[in-house]
Amino acid sequence: ADISALVEQLGLKRFVLVGHSMGGKIAQQLASERPKGLKALLLIAPSPPTPEPMTDADRIHMVAAFGKRAAMETTLSQITARPLLPAVRAATLTDNLRVSRAGWVAWPREGSRENITTRVTQVRVPVHVLGGARDPVILPDLLRREVLPRYRGAALTVLPNCGHLLPLEAPDETALWIAERVEAE
Repeated sequence: ADISALVEQLGLKRFVLVGHSMGGKIAQQLASERPKGLKALLLIAPSPPTPEPMTDADRIHMVAAFGKRAAMETTLSQITARPLLPAVRAATLTDNLRVSRAGWVAWPREGSRENITTRVTQVRVPVHVLGGARDPVILPDLLRREVLPRYRGAALTVLPNCGHLLPLEAPDETALWIAERVEAE
């Protein structure tokens, strides 16, 4: 609802929706509502429209990591394949420590479990997906199996030697990928 309100407030007549990770699931949900002016959906290492394959132990671990800098540093090292610039790494950790507890636990307990496959059948715009070849969270095979088949003509691009945080690990490549698709629409 916030994204729709922002689009309306800005008076956008044509726009492309971009979502990364859990934001990818949110973007898919919004695109399924077929907002006026939406020209394309760009998904970057998105959570699939199906429940995200995560073990109960992983969910418990995610919840337990709330507010713990050391746990977040470990996770950041595990989900990235390319080194982050020191300032980007520091900002990412700081941002994670700012999240409310309710917001933090909502994803593993609820959001990641949502199944919106029926809704996404309503998406009628081109869908493009970007993944990292070394993403341990949203593997390219998961994208091929759970995301691409949901969208007619969806295309997947996989960046080599990248993990889950593509906008941070490969900012120039990610920005170029977005720009090329926006220009095509």
